Amino acid sequence: MGHRLEGWYEPGMRWSLARPGAVFAVALAFTGLAVCVTLRLPREILPRVDEGVAVAYLKLPEGTAIEETARQAGRVEAPPGVGAAGIYGRMGCHRRGAGGRGRGRRGLRWPRS
Repeated sequence: MGHRLEGWYEPGMRWSLARPGAVFAVALAFTGLAVCVTLRLPREILPRVDEGVAVAYLKLPEGTAIEETARQAGRVEAPPGVGAAGIYGRMGCHRRGAGGRGRGRRGLRWPRS
């Protein structure tokens, strides 16, 4: 196949150099076609996914008693009128480097509607 294309190369170059306007018009037409195709493509990199998940973060002042933390977390885990299929919870803090701020996190999963 390369040998067949090799025979077209020199005549093609001569034709292109003799007709720069035609080459420019073809390039412009292909650019316009590419823009039209691009505008019709979906603009999202990843599709949106509804996993039926709600995540709640509970941040209390540093030094809050564990009993109060558990009480506040219970309010977040069992809101009135909402049923949860499963609850994932984590108490504690994560420190970034020396002297970083800690965070407690709770995650909740509600059933899909």
